[in-house]
Amino acid sequence: MCGIFAILSKTNLSSNDKRLGEQGTYKLHHRGPDHSCIWTNDENLLIGHTRLSIVDLTNKSDQPMTRHGHTIAFNGEIYNYLEIRKQLSLLGYVFNSSGDTEVFLYAWIEWGQKAFDKIDGMFSVVLWDGEKLLLATDPFGEKTLYYAVQGEKVFISSELSVLVDLLNLTPSDDQLLSIKFLIKGYIPAPETMYKNTFKMKSAEVIIIKNGRVLNKSTYWNIPKIAEGKTRKISKKSTQKILDVLIESIESRLNADVPMCLFLSSGIDSSLIAAIIKLELNREIDTLTVSFDPNNKHSECNHANQVANYLGLNHTCLNVDSSNHNNIANEIIDLYGQPFDTLTALAIMDMSDAASKRYKVGITGFGGDEVFMGYGKHYFAYKYRHLLNSNSQFKSLAGLFSKHLFSNKSVINKWMLNLINVKDHEKYTAMKIFPLLSDLRSLKGLDTILKNDYSQKINIENLTYYEEIAKVMPDSRCISLDLGSMHSSFEMRTPFLSRKLVETVNQYGLGAFIHSGQKQFLRSLLGNYLPNSLIDRPKKGFIFPQEWVINQYNEKNLITFLPDSMKDIKAMSSKGGNWKRMAVRIAILNSYKSRFL
Repeated sequence: MCGIFAILSKTNLSSNDKRLGEQGTYKLHHRGPDHSCIWTNDENLLIGHTRLSIVDLTNKSDQPMTRHGHTIAFNGEIYNYLEIRKQLSLLGYVFNSSGDTEVFLYAWIEWGQKAFDKIDGMFSVVLWDGEKLLLATDPFGEKTLYYAVQGEKVFISSELSVLVDLLNLTPSDDQLLSIKFLIKGYIPAPETMYKNTFKMKSAEVIIIKNGRVLNKSTYWNIPKIAEGKTRKISKKSTQKILDVLIESIESRLNADVPMCLFLSSGIDSSLIAAIIKLELNREIDTLTVSFDPNNKHSECNHANQVANYLGLNHTCLNVDSSNHNNIANEIIDLYGQPFDTLTALAIMDMSDAASKRYKVGITGFGGDEVFMGYGKHYFAYKYRHLLNSNSQFKSLAGLFSKHLFSNKSVINKWMLNLINVKDHEKYTAMKIFPLLSDLRSLKGLDTILKNDYSQKINIENLTYYEEIAKVMPDSRCISLDLGSMHSSFEMRTPFLSRKLVETVNQYGLGAFIHSGQKQFLRSLLGNYLPNSLIDRPKKGFIFPQEWVINQYNEKNLITFLPDSMKDIKAMSSKGGNWKRMAVRIAILNSYKSRFL
């Protein structure tokens, strides 16, 4: 895992450009404290790299790396690099290192963009072929790149905050960006909150030459999930999916440094632990981090039971996160722009504690996205006939809903909210109920939602695609990356495997969720653990939202908000999605007070 900073200019680099290159690389030291180097072509290109040594600890894998007239700076891991290395060796390539960076470089030289079809990994990469600069990201956006275009120069960085600090970026005056943040909690790629500054999408390739972006392309899209009748997955199909998951886990255990598994009380991490011990016959230390000083909601006890049952060495670390004095500003400093995913701060604290003993952590992140484990997945599927029905039926169904469910029923409230919204509002209504009616007064909201959700797709499939293709890479993956790399710690995610997603998508959504939320993964786990260690309520990895509200500066800078959202203390007291919206407003206000 590493940090990348680069500058490509149409003309020769100035002394100031080189100074910015040095400063940008230095600011990414936390991403790679083991080695740092800057390479230039003595003309118009500078590439800086900071290395966190995980595989091949020798200096032979230091970067930027030059081979056959190509220079590469690589951030991430290629989990199947040994397999690809064998293929390349048979083609005559001779390797000077035992790591994965050289493998990626030769794979690109040999196969070009087709190399991505062979690679299983998380990565962002900058590659110079002597004429043009290649930028590329992994299929799920686990490791991304940001770039800023200033005149005839392009500045590239692993983290947006570095570009913000160095280049004095101009904040965008587009109000729609603020509205997008309020309804989503993040800024969707390729946009950022700054002019001429962009985030690369997942599975994207960008070609830059002479300080200009020449071409953008996508080498992989999430395959369309199978449609049709709900059916139970056969034993053969279940074994097929399990085999792919086992393969993914095994490949992510390869490292030359100490490694641990973050074990929670959830299904995903418990399944990974069971597979490592019982299927792969491997030992791994397990670690649970508790942010609850009173242990009322701690996952340590249950995680310890799972580890003991499997015979794994387990440690529970108590982490005090109360030292975050200005959370809104911390979030902006970390992300470089407004973000409501406070989980990054929890991951930062967790990674800092784990990094004292380990350098790599395996996590169950991605299981909910790939296997439709969120409540919204189950809800959208269960009530798909109603949600996808015509307006007349919806009105009739609304009347029936009042009689079928009590007025206080959550389901009734959801129903009444969703059956009366426009098609392009469905997903947003599910995410931010009951706030949609208040947000409708925002000028531009309808245009945003039409652009995002106008495609003719069933609500259950839309929910799946939106979570895995947009929310995860633009929000959750960034949080995992920034939070862990802040402490020079690498996170690996076995559920985020291209092959696994392609295998799962061969079956209809109903095959995984018709019998209940996460039931498929529960049934897999049942092969390894007793029911007493499986039947547990789902818990989220939560950083307290109240801390943001309590620290909030009462000054309101957002004039375009509806009156119902101008008192965030009152919003917060309503709880639920109102509290989440209050957090977003507090963070957006903090950003505007600093940059506008």
